[in-house]
Amino acid sequence: EHNLKHVFVLTSAGKPIFTRHGDEQELVTVFGLLQAMVSIVQDSGDQIQCIKAGHRRIVYFLKNSIYFIAVSSSGEPEVVLRQLLEFMHNQILFVLTSKVHDMLASNPSKDLRELLGNDTTRLLHAACDSSTTSPCIVYKAVRAFAMEPDIRDQLQEHLKAALVQATAAFGLIFYEDSLLVYTTNDRMQVYVDVTDVLLLAHFVHNSSSLRGHDQNCVPLCLPSLNAGGYVQAYISTLKLSNSSADAQSLSLILISATAADASEFKLLHEARLTLEENIGKHGIASRIEKSIDLQSSSSAGYLTAVRCMHYFYKFTPGEGIPAQCIWSGGEEFTPDATGPDSINRIWCQCFRLGACLREGASGPECTLLQSLNSTADSSCDGRKTQFNALANDPASDHALAYSVMESGSVVVGLATSDSELYCTFPSTVSALDACGLANYLTRLLRKESELLFQE
Repeated sequence: EHNLKHVFVLTSAGKPIFTRHGDEQELVTVFGLLQAMVSIVQDSGDQIQCIKAGHRRIVYFLKNSIYFIAVSSSGEPEVVLRQLLEFMHNQILFVLTSKVHDMLASNPSKDLRELLGNDTTRLLHAACDSSTTSPCIVYKAVRAFAMEPDIRDQLQEHLKAALVQATAAFGLIFYEDSLLVYTTNDRMQVYVDVTDVLLLAHFVHNSSSLRGHDQNCVPLCLPSLNAGGYVQAYISTLKLSNSSADAQSLSLILISATAADASEFKLLHEARLTLEENIGKHGIASRIEKSIDLQSSSSAGYLTAVRCMHYFYKFTPGEGIPAQCIWSGGEEFTPDATGPDSINRIWCQCFRLGACLREGASGPECTLLQSLNSTADSSCDGRKTQFNALANDPASDHALAYSVMESGSVVVGLATSDSELYCTFPSTVSALDACGLANYLTRLLRKESELLFQE
C-alpha cells in the first residue's frame, strides 16, 4: 500500500518468477489472480492491456508464456510502464534466450527462478528499483560520458585494433553505466541495437558476480542481434596506470564472433593487455581519469546558463552509433515523492511530453495504444496487439510541447531531427520564455555534442 510501484512476472500457468516487493511464495494468491484476469479477457476474444483503478494503473505486457505486470500509482504513463516491462522481458532473454518460451510451452509448470539465479534476480530488481523508470529505458538511450573528442577518437582506434587482434565482432568501454566508446570490427558486418547496449550497461553496472573476478567470459543473449542464441562476452575491469578508485569502474566488453574455448579466451585476454598498454603509453589514461572527475560538473554547467532546474537531453548520432543521453538537476525539488515539486512528478511530466511529441496527446489513457484500426499492428487472428508509442521517433509536426505544473514550474519538450530535450524551469519563468530558453539550450548542447557524446 505504501509503495508507488510494484512489478510481477509470472508464467501463463500462474507460476511466480519475480516480484519487486515481498516473497513470491507468500504472494502466490496474487499471482493466481493476475493470471486469472488474463484468462478471463482472453476467453472473450481480447487481450488485456491496462486496468485503471482509481489513481493506480495496472499495465500488462504479455509475451508468449510469460506475463509482466506493473501496478503503479507514481503517475507514469502506461507507455512508460510498458517500456519497463519490455526491458525486463529482454533481461530474461539476456540470460535464457527466446527458447525459454519453447520450454514453457512444453512445460508450463517449470520454475524459471532456478534457471535465472540470484544474479539475474538482482538485475531485475535494479531495473525497477526506482519510483520512476530510468530515462535510459524510457527513451532507449545509453547514458553518455563527456570527454575530449581527440581522446575519444584515440580510444576508439585502440579499441578497434583490439577487436582485430582478438577477432571480436564489437567492443564497448563503460564507466559504471555510461558509454565512453563503442566500435565494431570493420571486417565483420554487425549492427548492435541500442536495446542490447542498454542490457550490457545494466549488466556491468549491477552484476555483483562480475566484480569477484578480474576478467570473465560470459555467454549472453543480445535479443535484438539474435534472440535465439548466445554470444560470448569477454568482460573485464580496464586497468589504467596508477588508476584511482573511481577509474576501477571502467569496464571493457569484447563480444566474440566465435565459440568460446581456451585459445579464444587467450586472444581476448591478450587484446585487453595490448589495449591497456596503448592507453598508458599514449597518455590517454590520465586524461580519462580527469574526465571521470569532471562528469557531474560537465552536465550541471548548463543549468545556470538558461535558468533551468532540470533537463534531460537525448542525442541520436549517425547510423551505427547507439543513441545517448545526459541529464542533470533535480536537487532543488522537494524530497517528498508525491509533492507538487517532486522530481518524480517532473520525470513523469517529461515522459508525458515525450508521448505528446510522438502522438500529439499526453493524457495517460492515450499513450499506450496505436489506433485500433491499424492493420499493421494486428495479429493474424485479428486480436489487438500491444503497441509502444515511445518506440517511434517524435513526429515532425509535434516538435514542441510544454506543460505548467501545479506549483507553476514549466516543463518543455523540444524535438529536432537528431535530438530530444525535456527541461524544467521555475515558476518565475513564463511559458513563452521557457520555450525560448529550451530552444537556446538545445542549440548549446548540440554545439558541444562532440564533447558530450560519441558521434
